[in-house]
Amino acid sequence: MLDKQVTYETVEDRLEVQSSLTKLGPKSGVLRQKVVLQGTDTIVADADVTFAIFQISTGRAQLIEGDIRAALHVFVPPSEE
Repeated sequence: MLDKQVTYETVEDRLEVQSSLTKLGPKSGVLRQKVVLQGTDTIVADADVTFAIFQISTGRAQLIEGDIRAALHVFVPPSEE
């Protein structure tokens, strides 16, 4: 049995999603995401999401390089550039 507890604030709350790349390896990366109440430091939810790019025909992870690696660079926090 799945027990799921969810707490909601009021409908008027505005949320902000903050994303940053915490790891970028040759074939995978980790994207850290936080959902905060806008204008505060109150974290509503957070997650570390591991991702990979794969070739459908082979089902294998591909190297993250070239234009894709460059596009992911926008998620690197300024203090880590």
